[in-house]
Amino acid sequence: MKKIITIFLITPFLIQSCENKNGLEDSFWKYCDDYGAGYISDVLDFRGNKYLLVRNDTIFDKEEVAIATIDRIEDDFGERRLFVKDQNGRLARYCEK
Repeated sequence: MKKIITIFLITPFLIQSCENKNGLEDSFWKYCDDYGAGYISDVLDFRGNKYLLVRNDTIFDKEEVAIATIDRIEDDFGERRLFVKDQNGRLARYCEK
């Protein structure tokens, strides 16, 4: 009986940890940095993997050329912000639309 209760208590935590909370699939981002450092593009469109795709922490264009690295994704007052580094290591901020 203890094993069954333990399984029911642990299962929700395992399922929650498997979710990809910062997933970029089907997302659209607009450049919203004021300084222009690390500028890659006006928009980053991950919808349907037609334009950009992500593997691990690297962003690739449709020709499979690495164009940037994801630094972090933050939540800013309910809106997500994507911080990416260009090939020279400069950081740029994108806002989810």
